Amino acid sequence: MHKRIIQSSFFLLADRGFRLVISFVLGVLIARFYGPEEFGQLNYVLATASVFGSLSSLGLDDIVPRDMAALNQQGISRDDIEKTAYILRLIGGTAAYVLVLGLMFSESGASRLFLIACLLALYLPIQAGDVYEYRLRVEDEFSKIALSRSVAAFLANALKALVLIFAMPIGYIAMAMTSEFLMTTTFFKLCLKKSGFTTGSFNVGYARQLLAR
Repeated sequence: MHKRIIQSSFFLLADRGFRLVISFVLGVLIARFYGPEEFGQLNYVLATASVFGSLSSLGLDDIVPRDMAALNQQGISRDDIEKTAYILRLIGGTAAYVLVLGLMFSESGASRLFLIACLLALYLPIQAGDVYEYRLRVEDEFSKIALSRSVAAFLANALKALVLIFAMPIGYIAMAMTSEFLMTTTFFKLCLKKSGFTTGSFNVGYARQLLAR
């Protein structure tokens, strides 16, 4: 048990360190290339989207993993929990995305800031795929979580580097940032599929219970 905990901690720590290093390096280069105005707009959108992150998660980050581990919901399988939580997170993320776009449009209209928001804030509904990470954690697949995040971060930062090399508009940086979330979610889902997990069903009663809790 202790060996497994140490291994899991090592995988997650190595992944976090790797992503911090490459993100820091690319972040410095991006800031120098685009300058304070455009880079400031990018960070403003990111900060604004983060404010609506709680709406996107609907507070399920702690509840759903516990339910997946305990399986104490009568007549509801782990697959049902996964499907129900995913749909709720997708709805919450979409609502948060619309709110971010509405705020940006009210501030600047159909400007570059709004375009950045359209591309970057897409990560909010995409983060519904965090439900797949919940499942992998419950199944003690920490190495797959770390590998998925590290590969996605490497590919996304490679895209950012290409954007800088070819001196493309900052909207492409926003797309590259969003692609990291999309790739991570895709890798998580592929890991689950390879494990032979079946598709569950959306349970209305359990969804109401989750929101109430």
